[in-house]
Amino acid sequence: MLSWLSLSTKPKLYNIRILPVMLYGLECWALSRVEARKVDALDHWCLRRILDISWYHSICNCEVRRLTEQPPLTTIIQERRLMLFGHLVRMDESADTRRIPTAVPQSDWRRPVGRPYTSWMATLKNDLSLHNLTLEDAIELALEWISRCGDYWQQAELRTDGACRIMMMMICLKCRCLCVS
Repeated sequence: MLSWLSLSTKPKLYNIRILPVMLYGLECWALSRVEARKVDALDHWCLRRILDISWYHSICNCEVRRLTEQPPLTTIIQERRLMLFGHLVRMDESADTRRIPTAVPQSDWRRPVGRPYTSWMATLKNDLSLHNLTLEDAIELALEWISRCGDYWQQAELRTDGACRIMMMMICLKCRCLCVS
């Protein structure tokens, strides 16, 4: 499949054409372990398919990742979920979007019978615990980011030239670093 393309071009094509479709709206996903394994299995299948690697070639998934230099999809999902959380925390406190993730259900509400669903907040807390953070610590870091970089962000939004777009991306990367590490 696509044998006329070079090995360096195939992952780029995968990143441009396939990943955006697979990752659309993923910030809102609350994946269980089983679902996460299925997502990564689909990713491995796509990469193997693009590289024309069949099961009888006996090449492990680590080698496929090394060849393509692609992170696992679950890692990308986790990063984007943490970025969304950072954006939600930095929103105006009166915004409904900011209040929904931490909302407490009414006292007369009861969970339906059966196994509890994996909630977005539980998944987020699990993501944060992998980086030795609690929910409260992550909120403090995101709010600290506003005090450090908020003025730069507002200035960048007012101008539309290329330098400001780069500055906005750098600040966004700085935010991600603060929220994750």
